[in-house]
Amino acid sequence: MPIIQYVTSKVSQAGETPQLLPGEPDLCKKFGVARGTVRRAMAYLIERGIVVQLPKRRGYFSNPKYSNSGEINIGVLSGSGYFAAMSHLASDMYSGFLQGIKPLYCLFQFLNVSSCDPETIADLIEYNGLKALLWLCPEDECIPAFNNLLKKSIPLVAIENAYVVNHIHPERNFLLYDQVYAGELRAEQVLDSGFHKPLYCAERGKVTDAFAQYLNRNGGVCKPEDILSTEEIPVRIDPQKNLSGFDCIVCDGDRKRYSMLLNQLQQHPDGKKVKVFLEKEINSEDIIPDFPDLDIEFIRSLDMRTTAFNAGKRAGLILRGILTKRKAGSFESEFFR
Repeated sequence: MPIIQYVTSKVSQAGETPQLLPGEPDLCKKFGVARGTVRRAMAYLIERGIVVQLPKRRGYFSNPKYSNSGEINIGVLSGSGYFAAMSHLASDMYSGFLQGIKPLYCLFQFLNVSSCDPETIADLIEYNGLKALLWLCPEDECIPAFNNLLKKSIPLVAIENAYVVNHIHPERNFLLYDQVYAGELRAEQVLDSGFHKPLYCAERGKVTDAFAQYLNRNGGVCKPEDILSTEEIPVRIDPQKNLSGFDCIVCDGDRKRYSMLLNQLQQHPDGKKVKVFLEKEINSEDIIPDFPDLDIEFIRSLDMRTTAFNAGKRAGLILRGILTKRKAGSFESEFFR
C-alpha cells in the first residue's frame, strides 16, 4: 500500500528521537483516500511498532528503532523494472557500483514497478523516501520515465545494457556502451591474427557496422551477407556443404547463438579447422568446455564482466559526487568500454 510505503520511508529518515509524522488530513489529500483508509494503514504500522503514539501528544510519531539516521536511501531498478531481479550483467554492474559509491553510508532498496508510466515511477521514488536512483540496463520503454526524473532533479544515473543496446537514449546522466570501439576491437584482432574475410555472428547494429567498416578500411573484406543472425548460422554452416567464402568466425552472445554456431561446427567435417573468436563473458566461458576439439579464442582486451563492473564503478563515483555536491546533478552522458 503506498501510504504504508510512504510513512515507513519517513520513519526510516527520522532521527534518534520520535518525530511527528504527516497527519491524517495530509495523507488523505496526498493519496486521495478516505480517513478510514489512512487509519487502517496507521493501525497496521502501529501494530508492528514502526509508528508510535505518545502520551498527551496528538498525532503519529516515528519509532527511533526503525530510523536509519545518516543513511542515504538509494533505489535500484533493473531492466524494465517489472521484477526486482538482476541479470548476471546487471549484477556485475551493481558490484562495481558498490565500490564506486563508497564510503557513503547507504541503504539500497531494490524496486519493482507495475508500469513504466513516468509519474508512477516518480511517485515510487517519493513514497520510498529515496534520495537517488541507479537504473541498470533500462529498456527503451523506460526512457521517458528516466527523463521525467531528470526534470524533477532527482539524483540518478543509468547504465546501458551492452548486449541489448538502446534505440532511445536518455537526454543526460546515462553511461552508454561504446559500440564503435567494440566493433573495431573485434576487427582488429581478426586482422592481427592473419585473417581477412570473417563471418560475424551477431545482432546487426552499430557494433557490426563498425566491425565491417574497420575491416574494409584496413585490407579485410566484410560484406552485408557475412553478418549472420542466429537463424542464418545453420544455412551458412551446413555440415552437408563445404565451408567457403570466409577464413574465420567472430561470434557474440547470447548463449543460443554460441550453441548454434559451435554445434554446427562440431558436426561439420572441417569444423575443427575454423578459427572462432568469442567475446569473453559468462555464457561463452560456460559453454566453451563443451567443445574441446574446436579452435576457440577469446577476443583480447574484451572481458564483458570487467566492462560491466567498471561501468558500475563509474556510475557509483558519479552518483557519490552528485550526493556530496561535488558534481552537478545533471551531466552529459558518456561512453564506457
